[in-house]
Parts: sequence; structure tokens; C-alpha cells
Amino acid sequence: MSAVEQSTVDDNEEQPAKERIILNVGGVRYETYRHTLTAYPETRLGMMFRENTNLTVQKSANDEYFIDRDCHLFRYILQFYRTGKVPMPDDGKGLIPISREELEVELDYFLIPRTKPVVTLPPPPELSFRRKLIATDIDRFVASLKSVVVEIAKQFKREFLLQKDFEFVVEVGFREDGRIGDLTINPPVTVKSQIRSMLEPLGMTGFLLLDKFGKEIGGHLDATVSGLQWSSVKKPEPGSLGNWIGMVKYYLVRIAVKDTFCDHGKIVEDSILSVAIDE
Repeated sequence: MSAVEQSTVDDNEEQPAKERIILNVGGVRYETYRHTLTAYPETRLGMMFRENTNLTVQKSANDEYFIDRDCHLFRYILQFYRTGKVPMPDDGKGLIPISREELEVELDYFLIPRTKPVVTLPPPPELSFRRKLIATDIDRFVASLKSVVVEIAKQFKREFLLQKDFEFVVEVGFREDGRIGDLTINPPVTVKSQIRSMLEPLGMTGFLLLDKFGKEIGGHLDATVSGLQWSSVKKPEPGSLGNWIGMVKYYLVRIAVKDTFCDHGKIVEDSILSVAIDE
């Protein structure tokens, strides 16, 4: 016997006898070590053979533990404890046909964990350049309208504070020829020219965006700006007889903001006053 073989025998003989376990599964003996099973403490066999277990484990006179389960399926169970993997049987093949359904039942009984397959989702298709361009224009258009509302609201801080149900209205025309039409703000404000300057860059695409996405733009503003009401109506150029042929069309956008005065408690909650100061 070589030195390597002798060393292997000695190592096996040094393995404590109490660690070796004989399992009688349906009349077939399987031999393994306790630490092989307890390496997976959340499984049924791991719980049965760990120290301080609450499960009753009956040992026979010949030091065997009887388990009343299918002996042929158990070799797949024991393979998991030895390798950490569950080999899948070929359905209906072999000397003793074993189906995947039968093995699944045993895996459930012995509480064997199954690694869920990692599903790799395909990357989302990249937006075409045209779609990116239009989406960017929509975002810029909506953001600019919100900025206009905020800038006008700043002019009415006193009214919002003192007047219940105070409302201001903005009406602006987005012409088909790319220009900004009439701008009306009620009550009047001193920053009307500044507001027009904020709207001018939107003239180039405003009509087209409203023509294609006006409903969605209005729905977004209604949902995200408190107290805002939106309307957008397609009209012929003011002063025409209503004949669309040869006339410049425009969208009249009306934005009304009416915010009911909040009660005292809610205002305190939204401000720095909500933080109590211990004196």
C-alpha cells in the first residue's frame, strides 16, 4: 500500500464513529456523515441530525435510521447533500423510470431548496433618434409651462395667503407658423414680458406637440400641479371668418390655477414650524 493510500485509510479511520450515519430508506441502506447532512440546516435531514434538535430521530438496534420514503428517489436527495446540486432525471428513462414530478414531491418533503433560474431580461430597445428628439421636446415643453405657472404664482403670494379660492388664468396661442400668439394673464402681472420670453422658445414646436400630444400634456399637468385646470382648443387665426383654407391655425391654451387655502394645521406641517423646539 502506498503512503498516499495509507494516509487516506488513516484519515477515514480518524473520522469519529458517531459522525457516520446509516439511513435505511425504504429498505435500502445509505451511508453518509452527520456533517454532510447538517451542512444544510434548513432541510429536513439537516434539522433531524443537528444538535439540540426538536425532531425525534428513532435509531434501530443495528444503528440505522429508518425513513419511509422511496429508496430510488432518495439517491437524488443524498446527491444534493454531497454536491449542493440536484440532478434532474430523464423522464421515463432508465431501468427504474423516475419522473421529474416524482422527484419534485421528494424535494418538497425533504425541504430541499431549489435555485431559481436567473432570468436575464433583454435590454430595452434603444429609442430611435427621432423618438428621442420628440420625447425631449415634450419634456422641455411641459417643464416650461410649469415654470410659467410657478413664476406667475410668485406674483400672487399675498392673494394666495389672504384670499380663499384665489385663481389666476393664463391664455396663450401657439400658432402653426411657429410663433407665439396673444398672451393674456388675469389678474394682470408686471412680469408679462418675462413670461412671453419664457414661452417664445416653445413656438417652434408648440403647435405640433399640442396637435399630437395635447391630451396627454394636459392630463400630466392636471395630475401633477395642484389646483391646475387645462384646456387646449384648435382655432383659426383671430379675425378670420372661420374659413380654414389658407388661414393660420393655432392652439389656444388656457391654464387656470385655483388652490383652496389650506387649514392652519396643514400649513404648519409643510413648513419648518413642524419641528418642535425645546426651550
